[in-house]
Amino acid sequence: GLMPLIFEKSPQADFLLPTTLTIVYGLGLGTFWVLFLVPALVAIQADFGSFFRSFGRLVRLVMQGGRKGFARRQTAEPAATMTAQETNIASS
Repeated sequence: GLMPLIFEKSPQADFLLPTTLTIVYGLGLGTFWVLFLVPALVAIQADFGSFFRSFGRLVRLVMQGGRKGFARRQTAEPAATMTAQETNIASS
């Protein structure tokens, strides 16, 4: 690796030290960007995209005056409750 060259104190290593530091920190920063920063920015972009698409649908819905042309969703009938007398008959 490049770490022994960074800590070397000889005159020959002094010549290569700026290049070595540039490579080491460049690799470290590039790794950080690829593994953490780029995926975070892609996720943020996706969140903003879905927010603006939803906002656009809301604006179109309001401008059209509601949900014209769409059937209303039918709600399920509540389950019938048994009276006390029906419960006695069913248990006999």
